[in-house]
Amino acid sequence: MPYPTRSSVRGLADEIAAGRLNPAERAEEALRQFDADTACEVLLAAAVAGLPPPAQLVARVVPDLSDIELLPPLVGACGGDRVEMLLDCVGSDRMSSERDALALFLAVQLLEGPAPPRLSTLVRLQARRRLGVEASILLALAAKELRDPQVLEVAKNWLPMANVVEARPLRERLRRLLSAPILDALEERAPTRGVSGFTVRRAVPKVGRNDPCHCGSGKKYKKCCEATDAARAADPSPQAGLTRPEYLRTSGATMSADEVDGLRPSDLAEVDFAALRTRPLIAAVRRASLFHRWDLAERAMDVLAARTDPPDGADAEGYRLDLISDLLQAGEFAGAERQMGLLRDGTSMPASDLLKLELHRPSDRTLAYLEDLAVRGLREPHGDGLLDLSFGLLAASPALGILTARASLSLPRAIDSMMLLDVIEEARDRLALPPGDPSRDTFELLLDRDAARRVDDLGKRKESERSQKLADEADALRAKLNESKARVAELERGLRAQETTLRELPAVPSPSEPAPVTIVEDVERRRLRAKVDELKHMLMERNQERSRLRRELARVNETLATDAAGSSDAPEEDEGGPVAPPRGVLIPTFSSSARDELREVPTAIAGKAILAAASLAAGDVGVWHQVKSMVTATRPLLSCRVGIHHRILARIEGRELTVLAVIHRKDLDAAIRRCDRAAAG
Repeated sequence: MPYPTRSSVRGLADEIAAGRLNPAERAEEALRQFDADTACEVLLAAAVAGLPPPAQLVARVVPDLSDIELLPPLVGACGGDRVEMLLDCVGSDRMSSERDALALFLAVQLLEGPAPPRLSTLVRLQARRRLGVEASILLALAAKELRDPQVLEVAKNWLPMANVVEARPLRERLRRLLSAPILDALEERAPTRGVSGFTVRRAVPKVGRNDPCHCGSGKKYKKCCEATDAARAADPSPQAGLTRPEYLRTSGATMSADEVDGLRPSDLAEVDFAALRTRPLIAAVRRASLFHRWDLAERAMDVLAARTDPPDGADAEGYRLDLISDLLQAGEFAGAERQMGLLRDGTSMPASDLLKLELHRPSDRTLAYLEDLAVRGLREPHGDGLLDLSFGLLAASPALGILTARASLSLPRAIDSMMLLDVIEEARDRLALPPGDPSRDTFELLLDRDAARRVDDLGKRKESERSQKLADEADALRAKLNESKARVAELERGLRAQETTLRELPAVPSPSEPAPVTIVEDVERRRLRAKVDELKHMLMERNQERSRLRRELARVNETLATDAAGSSDAPEEDEGGPVAPPRGVLIPTFSSSARDELREVPTAIAGKAILAAASLAAGDVGVWHQVKSMVTATRPLLSCRVGIHHRILARIEGRELTVLAVIHRKDLDAAIRRCDRAAAG
């Protein structure tokens, strides 16, 4: 996979100018082989030769470039509507947050008139993600240059990053790469590129130039195979004597899941899926889905469906259901329906996925279908029916979703409701509505009142010391939250006052004009600017603290609600009553199957599972109050909710808390049987 350099692009440009190379055909061929770097090299050469590549073709290259530094010169070289092309790339949801932030920054730089509404929407959505340092700087710069009040409100926590030391040189460098002549924007030599997932080995033996050639021809090495070996040596692999393409095509049987997780899309296309063992094959399905390479994902899934040894006795159909969910999330409804046709009879899809399909192609029965879901959700207030309905509508029909989600907020499900409030804000972003749904303040007020009422009830009934401790914690959190709100309001007032004072100072004159501003006024301006920057930084920290306190208060309130409700909570079919925490601290451990499952579940779920295990082992009563015993298990088995749809299963063995499984709730029955078999064996 060649890397575009100044000399390679110049050479290709000469061939294009002479008519010996068709850049569009060559780029299409490279894209069919998932080789985005070669396609980028050809398109840059076409621009140098006076043939700017079309934006539609560039959009297919941008998400898979190996080096993000190639993105600005490629965008600068293309023709057509470059802003819309960049927004299409971000909207595809195929890129990392760093690449999304860069694309949005470049789109703002290319604006020649009013910003399209979709640009403001995507910046708002990006501002709600967790961002690294460089991504946060780029997003802050883009938001400030857009000057959209609603964008600035959503991105206010990131705006101070536009004033850090690294911001200005980063902005200038990217703008230079975007507008500079293409050859000036490229390096003369390809940078050293790391290879992820393995230690590289030599693809050719080490031979002196004047030694006899290793092929046995009798000639000196420099007169025989040196040139051929030089090309092979440039593409090493984990296996000595093989280039990377050779390794990918022939070494599937020895690949690990970690190695598969390090493959690029072009690498996956070379792998023989039938040769992979089952765990690496599962990793291949998920890796292809991550890059939205659905043809590869479906091909790997076909191989996986024929396997009889999924990990820990799981059903391969569960992985097909995950693929269907990924396809629906990406809007690939044709692929999802194709995979649904391959499900075995009796395999049930989650209600949320069925809802997405129904809303994608509404029919005469759609309204009745929604009514049925709503009725079932109302009849089972402790179930997930109303949440599934709300999330489905928020994705397919944001306005209706907001109204439904407001009605689905539930005090006993406070944590899930806080998550729903976050998705409501994203729906408001897509509808270009002002940020800050009124349901958030209303729900937080209800949480506070409900917690206060439960505290009184607990006091009257002289509840346990644990319950009183939770009540005191809720009181303290509410006090901190109120104090934080007051401090934020005070900082905002101070910031507005300082900005007003700064605007009222005389303007700085141009070099050609006399300088009416005194030295004292200039010093005052600098002082005020420093004060404004300091206030902005303090405001960002306070807003982050408010978010943390809100979530902590929701957790404590939910625990209090469960404590006061007692046995009135409706358990799931497999669940018994609550479990008392053990005395003393336990040592948390994970079984080998649980460790494998942690690698396979979404990163956010894995993090929550690890945190839950640590909290249980440490004796956190708030977390232990959510633990249920599994009545269908032959040996004592505990279940703890992790997110909306996942559970961890664990046993206490001596002074150890052993996590046996991290599973989706649909796999709960199979996981319980698997844990019983392991205990019996």
